[in-house]
Amino acid sequence: MLYILSIVLVLINLLYAFVKKKKNSLSFGLMLLAWILFWGSYNNPDYSVYQSIYNSKGEYTTDSLEYGFITLIKLFNIIGFNYEMFLMTISLLSFYLIHSTVKLFTGNYNFVYSLYFIFPLFFDIVQIRNFLMMAIFIYSVRFLVESKKIKYLILIIIASTIQISALAFLPFMIINTKKKNYGIGIIFLISISISIILLLNNKEIPYLEKITDLTQSDKLSFYFETTTNYGFLLYWFVHILTFSMIILSKKLYRKFEINDLRKDIKFQFINLVYWINVLGFIYFPLYLLNSNFTRIMRNLMILNYIVIAITSYSIKNKAESKIYFLIVVVYMAIIYMILQYPFFSSTIKPILENNLMFKF
Repeated sequence: MLYILSIVLVLINLLYAFVKKKKNSLSFGLMLLAWILFWGSYNNPDYSVYQSIYNSKGEYTTDSLEYGFITLIKLFNIIGFNYEMFLMTISLLSFYLIHSTVKLFTGNYNFVYSLYFIFPLFFDIVQIRNFLMMAIFIYSVRFLVESKKIKYLILIIIASTIQISALAFLPFMIINTKKKNYGIGIIFLISISISIILLLNNKEIPYLEKITDLTQSDKLSFYFETTTNYGFLLYWFVHILTFSMIILSKKLYRKFEINDLRKDIKFQFINLVYWINVLGFIYFPLYLLNSNFTRIMRNLMILNYIVIAITSYSIKNKAESKIYFLIVVVYMAIIYMILQYPFFSSTIKPILENNLMFKF
């Protein structure tokens, strides 16, 4: 039943996105289903681990858990919430943070949420800490657009107490949405050079073993342990493909938008996401080492979807609008086949077939 409901809701939302008719009841219906899938899932790869952590009432200590997440667990245990109630609350709050950002830049909810449902929702259901951290990051992006970088910094630090990888988003503070970012271009070239050097050095970082021994961090050793062969080429391809989509979207928006772009908050957002994707190339060397670093790229997807939704709604020419929509469909099909489908049996299948609300 959940298979059919999910497919039907996604397709209907995509249809409304295609005809450019806003149907908020359908988009919220899709997110309501996403919320139910989130807290109702009782059989996914990380479920038993997170449940045991929560039931330990915050006494569960491991090198992989940050203090913010442990504090959150202790707080909900004090209130008396069970694990499912905990998931209900934090997922609802996280979806609110995400929606507040989507609403700020586009009313085209149907497009954003249907794409998000396709990817990476099911990974977010499994990897709870990453989802919480990502929601805070998505919310904080508004402050980069508004040039309120101190507020952005504070939120990223808070997010890092949930999952330390949030610190990977600190470099985005150097982006200026109203000027040319020539320095980022230099960083891009350095990143590509480092990637080439790592490839030539058999993907080994000089002196890394001494650094990890000095810090005595199991987490650092885990993330920098080389676990990929040639899979990094797929992740590089996905990032380049996504960057190409943002370039196309930016050009189309400039073509059809008649307002002063210097004062247009939507264009400032598109420009910000463009430079975020440029900066995203700095993580290419990390994709060489460990596939876990691709979460950084995954956490940017909602921002990219907002850009796609803004652009789609701004195209006035019907023929170009249809072509753009087709390009987006092909893009999402590629994303799904590379990043989601290989994990169908371990993520989508157990989530859709094991839900407390549909346990009959």
